[in-house]
Amino acid sequence: PAPQLADHPSLSELLAAGCDLVCGSGDKMVGGPQAGLLLGSAELVERCRVNPLYRAVRPDRACFGALEAVLRKHLIGDRLPIDRLWDGPEVLRERLERVAERCGGEIVSADAYVGGGAAPERPIPGRVLALPGDRRLLDQLRQGEPAVVGYVRQGRVLLDLRTVDPVDDERLVGAVEAACERLAGSNDEACDEGRGEAPE
Repeated sequence: PAPQLADHPSLSELLAAGCDLVCGSGDKMVGGPQAGLLLGSAELVERCRVNPLYRAVRPDRACFGALEAVLRKHLIGDRLPIDRLWDGPEVLRERLERVAERCGGEIVSADAYVGGGAAPERPIPGRVLALPGDRRLLDQLRQGEPAVVGYVRQGRVLLDLRTVDPVDDERLVGAVEAACERLAGSNDEACDEGRGEAPE
């Protein structure tokens, strides 16, 4: 139902169009674990299952359990984390403003993508948090506890709150503040080392 993917055929549409076997991604299509999903003719699915390659790529019990849990959520209509990708801009605005004010960042436009295998050319427009900083800040964020994953664009570190559960906003703010403090401390140490001892 996502408007950004409206003209991207679903698995059911591909089957209805006459495809005998279709495959999709468990994480990108249903918001579950990384898994390959095969749908179609029972005979063809069974031929894939008995192929020797299946032993190398078969899922384990944890994968099956996670996939079942996510599919059950779909059946009863529960919202999943992946659904935040399709939220309208007004949904994120308040969160972004609150976090930006605490972290000293600004709100900028940036596209998101579902992933390389699922409609990689279809941007999902939105707004993200931009922090003043470069790769050094990004490294501090990734090495912190909790780790924060962002990316650098045009001399700023961008954080997409669509990938963060709203209940974790406070932890995100704390992680950003801690990363900035560590970075400031390491810069001070570098300056002190650069100064050396004053000549007599």
